[in-house]
Amino acid sequence: MLAYLKFMIHEAGFFRAGDILISDGEKSFNTQLIQEYLKESEIILFVIEPSILHQFMNPCDNHFHSVLKLSYYKEISSRNYQQVTADQKFLLAKSCWDRISQDSVRQMFRKCGLVNTGEDKRSIVMNLMHEGLSCLGKHNNFHRKCLISYLEWCKENELSHLASSLTNNILEYAGFV
Repeated sequence: MLAYLKFMIHEAGFFRAGDILISDGEKSFNTQLIQEYLKESEIILFVIEPSILHQFMNPCDNHFHSVLKLSYYKEISSRNYQQVTADQKFLLAKSCWDRISQDSVRQMFRKCGLVNTGEDKRSIVMNLMHEGLSCLGKHNNFHRKCLISYLEWCKENELSHLASSLTNNILEYAGFV
């Protein structure tokens, strides 16, 4: 983590004094060495607590990482992966990072309820909790059938533990029960 921060501050110039670094409780940020280094670099660490809430509150975990990864994997798949150097991979990732617009980032914060949109906070959290249980547009019915088939398969094969995180309440809220 220290090497990463040194690179991002001194070589890439990505983090600067006065920046706020948002963390979901990543343990490497909680070491005395890293805390002191961030303080010396005048970078403010903001930790979302408790860490189990990060998937609901952190726009990075909800959308930013997936947008970044999708863009990066699309770029890297058009090349011979074994011939791409680590430096070239970094530059590709940086290019993908730069292409994510500030407006998109603002929308991600709104979707997570971190920016007041006037929407009920309970609705925001429920939407985030059920995000993976439904599919948008014309594919929603197909997605529903696939999920129901999966749940039936788990039950028939005595593998219910594979779907144990999908409680009746969650399925009901998502419109499956």
